[in-house]
Amino acid sequence: TELSRELVRMFDNSPTIKIIDRAVSENEIKDALVNEKAYAGLVIPHNFGSGIKSGKKQTVTIFKASKNIIVSNLLLKEAATVTGVFSSEIF
Repeated sequence: TELSRELVRMFDNSPTIKIIDRAVSENEIKDALVNEKAYAGLVIPHNFGSGIKSGKKQTVTIFKASKNIIVSNLLLKEAATVTGVFSSEIF
């Protein structure tokens, strides 16, 4: 949806996070993390845009690799910033 694409753009434009690929399942994300192809994965629910438009709270899930705690903490901090800005722009 337009809203999910906007959220992905915001993540990709952040100074800490770079979108390198798209996954079609949580298992694909987990495989990328295990095989060290990514530091983190973002899961946007299927009904994200319609849920927001109908006023329902939507939850974005972030899976992260735990090998490097510093990188993990930076990613989580930036993800919180991005989602906070996104939420404030939507509501």
